[in-house]
Parts: sequence; C-alpha cells; structure tokens
Amino acid sequence: MSKTVSELSEELGLSKQYLNRILAQNNLGRKKGNKKVVSDTDEKALISILEGNIGNKKSETRKLVSDMSSIPSETREEENIRNQKSETELETSFRYVREQLEIKGKEVERLHQLLDQSQQLLLNEQKKNQLLLESKNDEFDGWLKEKKGFQDRVNRLASDNDYYIRRYYENKSSLKSYKLALLTVLIILALLVIIYFF
Repeated sequence: MSKTVSELSEELGLSKQYLNRILAQNNLGRKKGNKKVVSDTDEKALISILEGNIGNKKSETRKLVSDMSSIPSETREEENIRNQKSETELETSFRYVREQLEIKGKEVERLHQLLDQSQQLLLNEQKKNQLLLESKNDEFDGWLKEKKGFQDRVNRLASDNDYYIRRYYENKSSLKSYKLALLTVLIILALLVIIYFF
C-alpha cells in the first residue's frame, strides 16, 4: 500500500524535507496529484538507505529506524512537537535575519539616492556657474562676489558628496560584515539542525 511523505515522516520520526531530499536523490516515489507517494518497494529501499546513512551516525539514530514499530505513538508525537518547535524557532530566526537584510538593503538604496541627488545638484551648480561666467564678463566685480558664493555652495555640496560617499562605503563594508555574520549564523543553525536530527 502506498504512503504519502507526510505519513512516512510521522512513522519514521523524520522531517518531510529530509525524506523528500532522500527520495529525490535516489529517484524514489512518484507524484500523485499534488502529493508524493511512496510504494511499498520504494519504502523498503528508503528504509535501507536510511539505515545505511544512519550506520554512519550515532547508534541511537540507528535504533530509531529499526525499532520504528515499537516506538509508542505518544513518543513520536512528542518528538514531532519538539521538531515543529525547533523548525518554528529556525523560521523565526530566518525571518529576523531576512528583515535585517531588507532594512540594510533599504539603507543602502537610500544612500545611493542621496549620492545621486548630491551629484546631480553639484552638476547643476557647475552648469549655473558656467552660464554666469559667460554672461557676467561686463560686470566683473559683481561676478566675483557671485562666483565666491557659488563656489562656497559647490564646496559645501562637494563636502556633502564626500560625506555620502564615505557613508555609502561604510555601509557597504558593514553590510558585507553583516552578510558574513549572517552566513556564519546560518551555517551554525544548519549544523545544529543536522546534529539534532542525526
């Protein structure tokens, strides 16, 4: 009699994701509608594969597969509840990390916009200065005063532009550090999950 991956997951006390991965790697099971079902033959092959995988792991895990029928359903339910709690904690951690990445991404995007705006303002000021230089030849004294004012503004804009560029590269550097820290956390979480399940 064929069983679904969910049924096998409960019966074997393993996660559906892990079973799906093992089934896919070994071309076992078939799709029936929107569910994957495993025939009796495929189930035996799966258990054989799991026993082989488990032989390389802790002896407690090997006992889990061989004593599958002797485990009381309450114990399996408790284990499933613990697994679900662990998965929920991981999902919460991943959601938090994802939110932090989105916030950092928005900050970087905002800094890009500010940098673009300041560069556009600087370009506009330079164009205005050029036009004023061409039109004020006759009014040299007035032109000198206006030029000084514009140069002060350009200098302020250039200073602001330098500030935004520094901020951009600082945030880019901190984002790289954050991504590295996030990757480390994800690797640790993955190792904890692997250790927990095996």
